[in-house]
Amino acid sequence: MNIDVQGEPDGRFPIQTGLTVSMDAARRAYESYARFYGNGQSLVRLADRGGFGMLEFVDLYLGGNGSHGLRRPRQKPQPAPPQPGEEPKP
Repeated sequence: MNIDVQGEPDGRFPIQTGLTVSMDAARRAYESYARFYGNGQSLVRLADRGGFGMLEFVDLYLGGNGSHGLRRPRQKPQPAPPQPGEEPKP
């Protein structure tokens, strides 16, 4: 992935607290972001909107879904497991 973030002349990516991180770190976080939420919002667009939140960035950088463990990514609902003594449903 080769990204040129306009408006960031030194090649740094904004974090909403006013800090910046290297583009390599931002790309790594974006890979997790895109895996969970798709790439409908590019890394450039995220930068234009102020970047990731600090905790969101750390969670994404570490491979999480950006919610600091507070929610799960969207996925198909799974049937509930059978209760003891109950037949599994097909």
